[in-house]
Amino acid sequence: MTPLRICYLSDSILPGERANGVHVVNMCAALASLGNEVTLCAWPGRKNIEAEEIQDWYGVPRNFRLAWLGGAKFNLASIRSGWSLPGAPGAYDLVFGRNLFACWAAGRRGHRVIFETHTPWQHLSLLRRILLRDLFCRPGLLGVVVISKPIQKSLIEHSALAEERILIAPDAASDPPNPGPAPLQSNARRLAVGYLGQLYKGRGIEVIEALARGLPELDFHVVGGLKNAEAEWTAKTSDVDNLIFHGFVPPAQTAAFRAACDILLAPYQKSVEINSGLDTSAWMSPLKLFEYMAAGKPIICSDLPVLHEVMKHESNCLLCPPDDVSAWKNAVMKLATSPELRESLGTTARNDFELHYTWRRRAERILELSHRSNQTASSASK
Repeated sequence: MTPLRICYLSDSILPGERANGVHVVNMCAALASLGNEVTLCAWPGRKNIEAEEIQDWYGVPRNFRLAWLGGAKFNLASIRSGWSLPGAPGAYDLVFGRNLFACWAAGRRGHRVIFETHTPWQHLSLLRRILLRDLFCRPGLLGVVVISKPIQKSLIEHSALAEERILIAPDAASDPPNPGPAPLQSNARRLAVGYLGQLYKGRGIEVIEALARGLPELDFHVVGGLKNAEAEWTAKTSDVDNLIFHGFVPPAQTAAFRAACDILLAPYQKSVEINSGLDTSAWMSPLKLFEYMAAGKPIICSDLPVLHEVMKHESNCLLCPPDDVSAWKNAVMKLATSPELRESLGTTARNDFELHYTWRRRAERILELSHRSNQTASSASK
């Protein structure tokens, strides 16, 4: 395919401690790695920060440009930015992104747009539904990207968008770099069980605490979380010697922690909240799982229906009922006592990642959607 000039319209504050920043920066790097000229539009996390600092923070190549969205972070500024994209008129072949207000404005202006949403229709505000309906009617809309089947289903049910115009592209991960020295302060004779991610309600930190208390012969490491949550959990578990909270680690450094673990946990509960308080358990596609798969480590994951799209019990992971601590304990011990099973699950997870869940493969699928849509439009105009 001919290289494209792509503008990515993000609503992220960069650099930041949230997963959406990891997602958009890696997508831009992946799109650029395919030979495209990419400009990422986002909000600055602090004054006078350069693109190279952002790229180094997230551990991605310095292969795309950065353009800051103007003014304070609010919807009118997004609309203004989408209407008057950075660069000369006609500077882009494709506008892509997750900032609905900016993508809607770009679509109204006549740009070719692919919009990505991680939220089902019924959980959007009335204003966002109005803008989405209008964007869906724009002749320049090439398609919509979602992260799971429930989101695709909700868009089909509540809009006039055809199924073939909605691409299901689960989240992804980067191929981890050489991790370097192990950052964990573990006894070399003890297995290290790890969790990397936020400490929001529903992420299962209570399960990890119970496992650490019930399995004192193993070390449990928790990496991530906002400062207040980390301090709260550190104080609450001060009597648990084998549970270590490492705090937030910049994305570029997290691969070393995953590599240092023998087992990785994703104990999502039946209700999983994000920072806004929204429960995403029915449609999520957690970055964490793909980063775990990329590490080639055995994974124990909650048995939630939406995660079956990626995770397969006794193939690339072990699945456990979310809140059944006894089942989680049995799964941990099953892996702890079987190096062969750890190797098998980790190898399969790594193979699945390489085949389906790299950022580059995700970018290729999105560009294929753009190419198909352009071909359909060309045929219809003849």
